[in-house]
Amino acid sequence: MGKLFLVVMMALTITSNVIRAQVAIESIKFGTGVEKNDVVGESTSFSAENDKVYCWLRITGAQGKTVMVKWYRDNVFLSDVALEITSNNMRTYAYKTIFGNGGNYKVEIVDDGGNIMQTGEFVVSGGSVSAASATEGGLIIEDLKFGTGVEKSEIVGEATTFSAATDKVYCWVKVTGGDGKSITLKWYYNNTFMNDVLLEIKSNSMRTYAYKTIAGNQGDWRVEIVGSSGAVLQAASFIVK
Repeated sequence: MGKLFLVVMMALTITSNVIRAQVAIESIKFGTGVEKNDVVGESTSFSAENDKVYCWLRITGAQGKTVMVKWYRDNVFLSDVALEITSNNMRTYAYKTIFGNGGNYKVEIVDDGGNIMQTGEFVVSGGSVSAASATEGGLIIEDLKFGTGVEKSEIVGEATTFSAATDKVYCWVKVTGGDGKSITLKWYYNNTFMNDVLLEIKSNSMRTYAYKTIAGNQGDWRVEIVGSSGAVLQAASFIVK
């Protein structure tokens, strides 16, 4: 009986491993659109003038599961999108609005257990400078985060995806080398300018913030941090759905 139980357990383990092994990202491609379930304008190098970049996937053996597409720019997390897999051989996609932001982009495909299944990279040329090189007269944007509030000079409820029921979204920034200078936070909704907020920098290492009342507006939001010269020092986006 003990041997039979062991054999059964081994068989179940082997079967389970085989099932997991069958789940695979067969292909990942980037392009400027998707037509008839195939990527169009396939490339790994795009102009900042492109409105969106699409990440197209072919996934096998994953029916009933969910994968997460995580987007990064210059190693800074931007947003993620959950894709429901409805067949064992499925072509699907997600897209990212570029907002004219140049830099090195990375996409991670993550399973529902948090494991990275595959990664892909592309470059956007032109547009605003990357976060790593965004400086103006010694002023540097060290960090930028979105959340639902600020407490004791720290962001709370940090996220890049918010519910439309959220009252306000806060943009928190850490600025160094900016004593006596100012920055402007410009808010955009679906690529339409909404308003801006001037923030005075009063020390050489300062945490400050501004917020935007969302008013239930679902879509793509973007904040640009602009120096006194008008140069975009950093930009980041979040989604309201």
